[in-house]
Amino acid sequence: MFEMPPMKPQAALPWLAAAVLALTSASAQEAKTEPSGFQTLTVKGGNYSLIGINFLRPVLASGSLESATATSVTDAQGDFQTALPPGTRLWLELVDGVNQGCWSIITPIGATTLDTVSDLSAYVTAGVRYEIRAATTLADIFGLNNEAGLKTGNSQTADMVWVPKENGGFDKLYYAAASPPFLTAGWRMIGAGNADMAKTPIYHVEGIIIERRAPGDLRLTVSGVVKTTVSVIPITSGFNYLERSYPLGATLGNSGLATSLQSGTPTTADVIWLTNASGGYDKYYYAVAQPPSITAGWRAIGAGNADQAGVALTPGFIIERKAAASNIKLAPDSSLYGDL
Repeated sequence: MFEMPPMKPQAALPWLAAAVLALTSASAQEAKTEPSGFQTLTVKGGNYSLIGINFLRPVLASGSLESATATSVTDAQGDFQTALPPGTRLWLELVDGVNQGCWSIITPIGATTLDTVSDLSAYVTAGVRYEIRAATTLADIFGLNNEAGLKTGNSQTADMVWVPKENGGFDKLYYAAASPPFLTAGWRMIGAGNADMAKTPIYHVEGIIIERRAPGDLRLTVSGVVKTTVSVIPITSGFNYLERSYPLGATLGNSGLATSLQSGTPTTADVIWLTNASGGYDKYYYAVAQPPSITAGWRAIGAGNADQAGVALTPGFIIERKAAASNIKLAPDSSLYGDL
C-alpha cells in the first residue's frame, strides 16, 4: 500500500500518557451525543515516530440509505448541500448491520446523493444507517499556525510529516518559515510550492510518520470523538501504515485481527510491527499450530511459543501484508466501549 520509509531505531512511543472521556454534542441531521477525549504522544527527537490519532471529528450528518451504485449512495431524506460544509474532505461510514465499519471518501453532488470513491454497492442494503464526518486535517493535529511546536524551516531543515497517499507512497509536509519571495509561512508540501496544505486530510485508518529533525522530544496532544464501533481497514500487499482507531484497550487478542489477517509461520503470515521499549519494532503474527513447538495463537517473531495476545497495539502500527489486498476488521474492547 505504501513504501517503507527509512526507519532509524527509535524508543517506543508512550502512547497513552493521558486519556479522558467526556460527553459532547455533535451537530448532525439527527441529534447525537458522542464520547470524546484526548491522549498525549511523544515524538522522539532526531528520529522517526509512527503515530495514530485514534480520534474522530464530530458527526456532520447521519441517516439511512435507500440505495447505492458503484460510485454513489442515496438518502432520499438527506439534505447534504445544507448539512455538509463546502471545501471539506468528508467520509461516510456504515454504522449498523453486518457491514458496519465499511466506509468511503465522499463528495456531495446533490441534496440526497453523494459520490463515493470506494464502491459500497455490495455493502449497502435499504435502511442501513450511516454517519458522515470530516477527515482530520494537518491543522487539526498540529494547529493552523503550528501551535504543536514542530521545528519550522525549509524542506531540508523543518520537521517532516509523512502522510500516506491513496495510491502508495507518502506526501511529505512541513511548516515553512517565510522565505521571500517564494514561500510564505505556513503548511507546505514538498513539490507543491507555496500552496497552503493546512487542510491535508488524514483519514481515520491512517497512521502518519513524523520525521523529527529537532533534537528534543515533542509532546503532542490530540483529541476528538472516541470511536466505539468496528473499523474496516483496506490493506494491500506490502507495508500498510495504520492507526488502531481506539485510544484505550486495543490488544492483539481483543482486536479481532486474528480473523482478518493471514495466519501461518513467521515467513508466511501477515506481520504486525509495533514500536518497542528498546528501539525499533517488535513483530507479531498469528501462528498456525506447528507441533510440537508452536501452538496456534498470537506469537512474536523470535519469542517461541510465548502467548502475545495481551500485547497492546500502539497508536500507529504497521501491517506487513503477505497475502492479497483485503479489508480487515479492527474491533473495540467491548468492556470499555460497550456502554458508550
